[in-house]
Amino acid sequence: MFIKNVTVGGDPELFLRKKKTKEIVTAEPYIKGTKHDPYNFDENDPFACVSLDCVLAEFNIAPAKTKAEYFRGMKKALEYISNSIPEDLEIAIIPAARLHDKYLQSETAQRFGCSSDLNAWLNEVNPMPVPDGNLRSAGHHVTIGYDEPNEYANLMWVKAMDLFASVPNVIQEPDSERKKLYGKAGAFRHTMFGCEYRSLSNFVLSDDNKLGWVYDQTQAAIEFVNAGNIHLLDDEADIIISAINDNDKEKAKYLIDKFAIQMAA
Repeated sequence: MFIKNVTVGGDPELFLRKKKTKEIVTAEPYIKGTKHDPYNFDENDPFACVSLDCVLAEFNIAPAKTKAEYFRGMKKALEYISNSIPEDLEIAIIPAARLHDKYLQSETAQRFGCSSDLNAWLNEVNPMPVPDGNLRSAGHHVTIGYDEPNEYANLMWVKAMDLFASVPNVIQEPDSERKKLYGKAGAFRHTMFGCEYRSLSNFVLSDDNKLGWVYDQTQAAIEFVNAGNIHLLDDEADIIISAINDNDKEKAKYLIDKFAIQMAA
């Protein structure tokens, strides 16, 4: 067993929009905290934090040992954000959006990410995204903690997450422009406690079934690695990468059928 005593967490990103017009706005005036100094909104939970990321609202949850804990952390943060923004605004769970120039004038709105991530398939650093005008995107980064974390286990889990989570999302998720910036196959970061998988968009927050599915697929990827099955992906690597990066639905369907991947309800 490579990955044991696992906890699952995350740091999803959200757009804000006007309720009446559905115009996407910057979260900068409303969200406390920064990437380097997040705002702890629950004094009884040091992991319950929000921060401003570019024009997005981002939040963190406590590492969860069960799906119920995972749900509670996500729902608590979403409720806090909903209650801390003006009444004429709402959370918008969409993977990508183009904002009016007036919302993109600040230094924060022009800043993309805080550090580069890695590509598990190439085992090299991904280039930082090049800003595409007023396009911004929102991810749902899945984090795991486990005993004696190591880079090799992280690489295996990220590849398995591509198969179990990002490949089926090619079918499930509506087309968007997010992959012009983020969301390519194998995107991750090593962490002190384990690993952060960065390929999924915030689409998986759109309802409880999809959110629970992410937790289940995270566990399925871990089981796949622990069972010693990662070698089964050697001959499928190019197909997995192309399915995700090119939104190739035919290749995604082939992989889903071959590996009997569970889709979201």
